Amino acid sequence: MICDVGADVETLCVDDKTHRDRYFTLVNNCSKQKIVTDYLLKERMEFDTLIECLSSFKNSAVAKFIKVKTRLFYKQQKFNLFREESEGYAKLVAELNQDIGESMSCEQMLQIVTSLIGCFNLDPNRVLDVILESLECHLDRADFYVGLIRLFLPDVATVSQLVAFRYGWYRDSEETPESLHQLAAVLLQHKLLPLDQIFHQLAPSATEMAAQHKQDLQEARAAAKKLSSTMLVSEEEAAAAASQGPEESGEIGSLGSGGNTNNQKVGLCAALIELGVWETAEKMISQMPEHYATGHSIIAQRLSSLLHYTIDPVYIK
Repeated sequence: MICDVGADVETLCVDDKTHRDRYFTLVNNCSKQKIVTDYLLKERMEFDTLIECLSSFKNSAVAKFIKVKTRLFYKQQKFNLFREESEGYAKLVAELNQDIGESMSCEQMLQIVTSLIGCFNLDPNRVLDVILESLECHLDRADFYVGLIRLFLPDVATVSQLVAFRYGWYRDSEETPESLHQLAAVLLQHKLLPLDQIFHQLAPSATEMAAQHKQDLQEARAAAKKLSSTMLVSEEEAAAAASQGPEESGEIGSLGSGGNTNNQKVGLCAALIELGVWETAEKMISQMPEHYATGHSIIAQRLSSLLHYTIDPVYIK
């Protein structure tokens, strides 16, 4: 009966505040006198009517309703990729790594990606990470994936965090994959990754580089001094010493070759030179100790290759 009367009040007495107040008082008194239980009222009556009728219900119900609504409509659903298998991410990987021809544009792929995010509640940051992973595996299609990244997320700060996290994963390992250096080099080339946000995240640190470079210089000077003293001995002794040169060549080495073999800064710099992004590579070299970068054989070799490539048209002419 209370529900029926409430329906009449809501339809027939919309503008009559007196009838509405009487009805609310009636319901409130029925609740206080335990004529009708609160549980039954909450089950049968409209939410807005309950807020007006039951003063005890108003504060707690509104707060709880807001929490439920937020959790239902606004909270991003997270998936743990190590423990859970998500159909949405599987479809995303399949779409991004298909044989992309000229018929597929970045705009069309963006529509597919956004529809998958909406259908499966995918985390946009993890979607971006999957796009970066696809680019790393298909560097020959760099223009397509770079265009997709620009459309999907123009905020370079998020890209920087994801790439820095990837480098951090390999910080304590023996070697960082060459494909990761190439990925970072492509992103730097297309201005999707600021150098100042990634350089200091790479290993080794500036302190470690300076200490290692100082040690390399000392070893190189000691080797040069030893070589000079060898030149003063007799021709026979010099010949004997020269015959031992290959065995002792490890003592001389090259500047910057010692210490941590997993030098992420040198690896990224070498990838930039190989890609022909000389301006960015030069900025990296300038932030290292003098002769530190060029003392590594991989950078010296790729610099030579870059010089050959640069002067080849002039040479042919």
